[in-house]
Amino acid sequence: MEENTIKKSEDLVEKIQEDAEKTIQKILDAARAEAGRIISEAKKQAEETVSRAQGDAEKEAETYRQRLATSISLEERRIALEEKRKFADSVLASVQRLAREFRNSPAYQKFLEDAIVEAAQVIGETVCIQFSQKDRAIFSEEFTKKLIEKCKEIPGVHINLSFEEAEFDDIGIVARSPDSRVIFDNRFSARLGRMKDELYMKLIKEAFSDGKSSR
Repeated sequence: MEENTIKKSEDLVEKIQEDAEKTIQKILDAARAEAGRIISEAKKQAEETVSRAQGDAEKEAETYRQRLATSISLEERRIALEEKRKFADSVLASVQRLAREFRNSPAYQKFLEDAIVEAAQVIGETVCIQFSQKDRAIFSEEFTKKLIEKCKEIPGVHINLSFEEAEFDDIGIVARSPDSRVIFDNRFSARLGRMKDELYMKLIKEAFSDGKSSR
């Protein structure tokens, strides 16, 4: 009787041990499976993170390339525009230099005649003509009489001319009414100034029509 009891006890212990080992194995298998799932999920998330990071880096690099290209294009345009401005400035400077030299030309006296007649038509009946101190030799009695006669030919108005020397060096004349309320600046610098912006833009637009500066 006692032997049977011991045998049953041993069998029970053995069964408990087997069940315990099975349970432990199930727990271990489940833990391994969960660990594998966690590792797989972590790898997937890491790959997605790396992929997003690579995508963001490529987008940032492309943005930088576009900005760099835009900056280079703007710099090229700035340099081209600066070259055109330098060219326009040099042309206008040459024009001004040639204007100063024009005073010594035989055609300068005719230029003065035309400038004075034009000014007389603008001012009206009584006109004071101011001429440069450098043109003193030109404004002789004979020359002023000639101008008075030319102004008499202006239709519809009787022009009274008077002349005075002024302290400016520019070629051309300044005409004014007796009260100086009306002034017509017909010096070369004033003429150039009135059309400088138009000339400047035309030079910039047409000087390098291919968009490149000459070398």
